[in-house]
Amino acid sequence: MSDRPVITPQHWLEQALQDRQVARVLAAKALWAHAFHHAGFAIERALKYRIMRRHGWNAWPDRLRYRDLYTHDLILLAREASVADQLAREIEAQSDLGLPQGLEVP
Repeated sequence: MSDRPVITPQHWLEQALQDRQVARVLAAKALWAHAFHHAGFAIERALKYRIMRRHGWNAWPDRLRYRDLYTHDLILLAREASVADQLAREIEAQSDLGLPQGLEVP
């Protein structure tokens, strides 16, 4: 039996919503670096929530079996969550900056 705490989908969702709230507060104070930091964590945690829901998991999987999921790579997580194509289309439609490296419009 593992001493590792059980991380549920609800855990990831609650953490994502908290980080989003913190990012908004920091952005309102023009603390941009910190706001972007928390926004990035909100996205990562929301993607991990989506991955768990997509797979029907009740607990975050073991690192030895799913090493690729233990990452901060948002593009990889978006692919695993099956939302990369949708995100690429939305980014392309709303941004003049282009797509991040590794993300393509289907």
